[in-house]
Amino acid sequence: MVRFIILVIFALASPYALAMGNLPSNELTDSLIGKPAPEFTLQTVSGAQQSLTQARAGKKAVIFFWAAWCPHCRQELRNLAFHLQTIQNKGIQILLVDVGEAKEDVKAYLDHRKLPLDSFVDEDNTVAGRYGVEGIPTLFFIDEKGMVRAIEHEFPEDYQTRFHSK
Repeated sequence: MVRFIILVIFALASPYALAMGNLPSNELTDSLIGKPAPEFTLQTVSGAQQSLTQARAGKKAVIFFWAAWCPHCRQELRNLAFHLQTIQNKGIQILLVDVGEAKEDVKAYLDHRKLPLDSFVDEDNTVAGRYGVEGIPTLFFIDEKGMVRAIEHEFPEDYQTRFHSK
């Protein structure tokens, strides 16, 4: 419970602090750049049990860690949904991973807002922990080989450049 409260506080403060450059980098998260994305298997809102490899299907992907209660996540979801067709036409999969919420709540949120996206459900934060997620939204840019190429806290306009080695 304490970890959840800390995650909530950090998630609400992180976009402002990140924009001002006042937060130290997360060594675990940063250490993933240039390495294979940690594999996981979770249930999706639609009921499928799916792995990262299956969901990526050999394509570039953006893994978007989010929660329905997070106002910055909601804004990013609207942005992703608006640009979804263009992003997918460029061969990029959008993979949502809801952090810490029940499947029914996530489904209700997506359905109510008519968002054309499925979401993995990481109720116990296990996958978020493997990725070193300390605040949401957090987006991991994975290339077609499954390597983490960039980590962002909002979806950048020049997102296509995030899939290249630095």
